[in-house]
Amino acid sequence: MTAIRLRGEPWGTNGYRDIIIACNMLEERHPGLVISKMQRLLLMERGTVEGLLSVLQGNTIDVKVVMQQEDGSTRKRVTELRGQEASLTLLKATTTIFTDSIPSDILSELEDRRFGIGEILGRHNIETRREITEIGYDPRSSRFFRTYDIYANGKVWFTIHESFDQSLYS
Repeated sequence: MTAIRLRGEPWGTNGYRDIIIACNMLEERHPGLVISKMQRLLLMERGTVEGLLSVLQGNTIDVKVVMQQEDGSTRKRVTELRGQEASLTLLKATTTIFTDSIPSDILSELEDRRFGIGEILGRHNIETRREITEIGYDPRSSRFFRTYDIYANGKVWFTIHESFDQSLYS
């Protein structure tokens, strides 16, 4: 598994340049690996990945919360984003939720497990920024991954680790 840590200039030109350089480094470290444009889009996405997947798939995406458990001031949440064919998992995500920073109405919706984080934040008109901290590739599972933080009100509310199968977006 190869992970490339990013310097963290999320909104400027350098932030995108860092991700482009990291993608090129992954290709150099894994001879024969070619990261397609769609794969690069998923690795670079700073909005809701659910929205991007909907556009790429031409249909709505279902969010399935596989597991959610509380551990003190954090909550661990594992989700799968699925296409119209429920058997096809397009993306897997593991999220650490920092419950001390998040308003109770949003925590309540997260507890319900019916919606994705991006949709919940959008419905509450929460202004956020996403900072991608690493991207990588695991040749054993043929999966790309990325980790990013979602900030709101100056604090990290979520740390999300997403992975997707290389063959789905080649």
